Amino acid sequence: MPLPPASTTLLTRLRLWALALGAAAALLFFEEDVGLNVPLLGALAGLAVLDATRGRRLPLAWAALAAMLAVLVWVPLRANGFLTLVNIGAGAWLLHLAVARAAVEGHLPTGASWLLTAPATALLQGWVSGRHLLRRDAPRPARSQSLGPVLRGLAIALPFLLFFGWLLASADWVFAQLLRDLLSFRIPPALVPLLGRLAVFVLAAWYAAGLLVQAAYPAALPDLPAARPLVRIGYIEALTALVAVALLFGLFVWVQVAYLYGGPGALETLGFTYSEYARRGTA
Repeated sequence: MPLPPASTTLLTRLRLWALALGAAAALLFFEEDVGLNVPLLGALAGLAVLDATRGRRLPLAWAALAAMLAVLVWVPLRANGFLTLVNIGAGAWLLHLAVARAAVEGHLPTGASWLLTAPATALLQGWVSGRHLLRRDAPRPARSQSLGPVLRGLAIALPFLLFFGWLLASADWVFAQLLRDLLSFRIPPALVPLLGRLAVFVLAAWYAAGLLVQAAYPAALPDLPAARPLVRIGYIEALTALVAVALLFGLFVWVQVAYLYGGPGALETLGFTYSEYARRGTA
């Protein structure tokens, strides 16, 4: 089920909050020790939840956010690692409790068990619900839609490529060297911190978007996981996977023909004789 109608202003605010939380997580936590960055990010997340629930009376959510800040402010002052971990865990539980309360329309479910299960549900929903915020009122162009089945086909083929690639590499030393050369791309050291911050930004922004969707759209929460199938295997996906695996075997056959049947001259460039090559692997 799609998200209920909402103003463009709300959608824009939620997206901006998700981007801001992702940027804050990347700047405050990548290659940084735990300290003042924890309550700062917690305060920013609390403000985002309050903005997502603007105009609604949610005293339990407000109390949970206030308790979260009260717990997290002790993190920079803790000298004991275990107590620091307890503070962070309690703060995360209180944040997800506030989101879980905002995600329930009307009266709260009865029973103390809800206080334990609801934050865990909000945590899991956070990784699923973000896609709704990203897709709402933002249709993808036709080119992206046409590439979707191909990308899904490559994802399906990936485990088969890894398995057969390992199997064929163990059977032929030259093929193993070829794969090693193709996969030996090294990231320049100067780009490693940038890519690390980018990864933290993407993951944090995605998760923040999922939490804000739950807080802003309580009526849609029960149907969010089943809103749209994540993977649909069709003709293009199956064909892409088959072509990728066929290309891998075709490359293996080409290596066999070029070196195994190319005569001693083709093997001299590798530094060993025809008999030595034939005894390597299962070739």
